[in-house]
Amino acid sequence: MKRRTTWLLTGLALITLVAAACSADAGSDTDDGGTSTPGAAVGQTATPAAEPTRDADDTSMPAGDVDTDRPPHLVLWDGTTPATLELGTYCWTSMCVDAIGVITTPEVYAVGEGAELRVDGLEAPSPEPELPVTGISVTASVLPGEPVASDEGWQAWHPEGEPVTLLEGANAPFTVDLEPGRYLISVVVTFDGGDALYGAVIEVS
Repeated sequence: MKRRTTWLLTGLALITLVAAACSADAGSDTDDGGTSTPGAAVGQTATPAAEPTRDADDTSMPAGDVDTDRPPHLVLWDGTTPATLELGTYCWTSMCVDAIGVITTPEVYAVGEGAELRVDGLEAPSPEPELPVTGISVTASVLPGEPVASDEGWQAWHPEGEPVTLLEGANAPFTVDLEPGRYLISVVVTFDGGDALYGAVIEVS
């Protein structure tokens, strides 16, 4: 597990290092219909992470259910409104998928300066963090001017500049101690079933 987490963190660092040298379509894959995709496992054509949906009447699934063929859907949660954390690079059971950058949805999540956020499962975020993870790292970097690739429903980013660590270690609420502006949020999570890199764009005001 530690090896997979190190691989994800190394991959995130490499994305940052090569960002200035990459063109807008560098490393993107296409399917037979010509639709671009953010990443692929060896021998497979990847598809963008599926848009998660929430059924307000269904709260039966535990947050962060790992009994699936891929990491669970996650959200950033301010206690009122959840924002999707899009899945990118991951290792899960016997398969690893390498995305072309930090993957986010096109939406921008508005938060106040000094707000408190946490990472939780898509299903019924609770008052306290209940996501069953063994480790988590949340960093923020100033949002680049343009994504390196995009399609309907997702965008891929290469982080620029020195990231600010917002959370490291156990999953817990964390403070958005950032100046006003737009930021790329990178979340590396270690589950019992593997490790995954998630992304989101926030605007601090």
